[in-house]
Amino acid sequence: VGSYLRSESILPRPKSPAAGELADAELADQLVNAHHLGNLMLEAAADHSYALTRLLVEPVPTVAPWTCARGGLEASVISCWLLAEGVTARERVSRAFAYRYKTLREQQKLARSSDDQAALLRLEVRLDEVESKALGLGYARVLDKHGVRVGIGRAMPSTTDLVENLFGQETLYRIFCAMAHSQTTAMVQLGFLPFDDQLPTLMQKGMNSDVAAVLLRSATDSMAKPTWAKAKLFGLSMKRLVAILEKRYAEMGFNQSQFFWRHGTPS
Repeated sequence: VGSYLRSESILPRPKSPAAGELADAELADQLVNAHHLGNLMLEAAADHSYALTRLLVEPVPTVAPWTCARGGLEASVISCWLLAEGVTARERVSRAFAYRYKTLREQQKLARSSDDQAALLRLEVRLDEVESKALGLGYARVLDKHGVRVGIGRAMPSTTDLVENLFGQETLYRIFCAMAHSQTTAMVQLGFLPFDDQLPTLMQKGMNSDVAAVLLRSATDSMAKPTWAKAKLFGLSMKRLVAILEKRYAEMGFNQSQFFWRHGTPS
């Protein structure tokens, strides 16, 4: 997949859905930003997925891989949301605004934790600037019942909702989060094995093959699904991508029901 993306066009191809969107002069700059954010999330998903495969080599850490799986899934679903085929240009721009609001709010939290008043002021000004751009394009303000700004362009769905609505994997995501947060119940079940069947409280770190397979399947999907979304939007070679996915998923022993490209796009 990495070779495929490097050899295909970096920019949207002529007559692609993305190229059609960019013909809208009013929204073109914001659409470029939306495409850029989607690409960044694709790169993040790939990075997490690659890191996970490096962790699943003896001696295998049994807790850390779940954090990589979670990061990959989060980046993947946001990339698919931003690059989704079949949404209007205005909807795509609203999604980019919503995600930018979320990232700026996270920067505010960081600045507040270190009592960096200058950074807080700069970020508040930046939020006002981004909101002003959205209002100038005809988007309504996103306020809570008290009139407090809670978004820009549109409300940003929670990551859990995105994972469920786009991928149907809320349960898996919650398991990833439990492991990433080192919840003891999850760790005991998924990161440790009994040292002696007669002594159930005596445990050793270990991971069975079924658990490793779940992690690897998730990492594979986290890379493949946003790649599919980008290829559809940018007009890349779908025939070539399908051939790659068919071959690799079959080699990994995926059930054909998990060949998502046969059942429509992941988003």
